[in-house]
Amino acid sequence: VALSMGMSLVLTRAFLRGLLAGGAGEFVRTPKAGGYRARVDPLAWIEVGVGGLTMYAAALAIARGDLLAGLALALLVGCGELWVGVSSLRA
Repeated sequence: VALSMGMSLVLTRAFLRGLLAGGAGEFVRTPKAGGYRARVDPLAWIEVGVGGLTMYAAALAIARGDLLAGLALALLVGCGELWVGVSSLRA
């Protein structure tokens, strides 16, 4: 569930690109040979930012005494966004 929450920004962008392209999408295969390094996608930084802000909101909720909402935010959304964003930056 955390991974699917983390993928929400990437999937939303892909959906909108497909919707606005009008069927003119292009499949681009990435090379698998050694030495290839992908460009850093700016969306990865946004994912890390959203994940950090969500973790902050979760900490505030927990500090307020709303443990269930805080843990749901932190464990599902925050960790998922940070997982996907940091993984994208490391790739």
